Amino acid sequence: MLNQKVINYIFCCVIGMVTLFLQPAYPQDPKFTKFTEEEGLPGNDVYDVLVADDGLLWFATDNGVCRYNGNEFINFNVANGLPANSTLKLYKDAFGRIWFLAYNGMLSYYDRGEFVIYPYNDTIVKYFRDNYFNKIFVDSAGGLLMSPRQGGYAYIDKEGNINAYPAMRPSNRDSCYLLFEDKGNDYFLTILSRMLGSYYKEGHLFYNDSTYYIKVAFTHRQFQRHFIETGKNAYLVSYRNNIYYIKDHKLIAQRSFNDEILSVFVDDKDKLWVSVKYDNGVYMFEDHLFIGSGVHFLDGYTITSITQDKKGITGWVPKARVCSFHQVLILAILLCRVMSVP
Repeated sequence: MLNQKVINYIFCCVIGMVTLFLQPAYPQDPKFTKFTEEEGLPGNDVYDVLVADDGLLWFATDNGVCRYNGNEFINFNVANGLPANSTLKLYKDAFGRIWFLAYNGMLSYYDRGEFVIYPYNDTIVKYFRDNYFNKIFVDSAGGLLMSPRQGGYAYIDKEGNINAYPAMRPSNRDSCYLLFEDKGNDYFLTILSRMLGSYYKEGHLFYNDSTYYIKVAFTHRQFQRHFIETGKNAYLVSYRNNIYYIKDHKLIAQRSFNDEILSVFVDDKDKLWVSVKYDNGVYMFEDHLFIGSGVHFLDGYTITSITQDKKGITGWVPKARVCSFHQVLILAILLCRVMSVP
């Protein structure tokens, strides 16, 4: 039987996805186009979206994954090498491979035109009751560093040996730390019960070279955490309903929202987008200091994932229409009410 926490997460599924076309004035009622199975998606429940290094778009759905090239959706499922059709999360590693986390907790990846099932999935299922991972990181030795939903970390080397470090998982609400590491061409992000090693202190921020800690309150009911590198020694990181802007080892700005942050994205105009759980839509800020209330879009919808068509893909709508707008954002939407598309 699947873990109840996983069932609760799946219940908050994403139905379809839309592209949001924003004019320079950022209208409060932007036009958007809905894509579903009728347009070629393998399933209407879209859990995650990712832009690969080649500019192609990948979508994780309840019925396999798909790739979009600007003209058509190309669908993949267990017949192509996935360990299960229902796929919850997408990751991109430093080698350009796209990783897939299946509903059953198993991993696979796409490399040079082929799907490869991770050889130590049995180890993951054996050691983790909750098989949802917020982040995975593949190191240069081929080992896999994983951040489970409830914090801590585990490492599986290329021979399949595992170190799970159960003592590092937080249990005390008032004593845990958001850890993030800038690994150059990738990052790692998790929640730990304590800080490791020596560190410097700058206000509420603790750091040692490229490793940072922020003391946070822990709860088993909220686990979302996100990371974006915005420049040299500059980062946006979020946990639960809080987002932090860090630059040159200093905590520059912080903002809290009414509910859990589901997605954080910085577009090509350096504007910050934050989506918030349970019908709170998405907020756009002109900079990373969270000044003012931001511009609020799609109130009444839950936006689970945000990315941008950075490679000039114009197949979402006719080219002339795309060219007349300032930006194209791709949003995965959780429908908590009937969506009306003009």
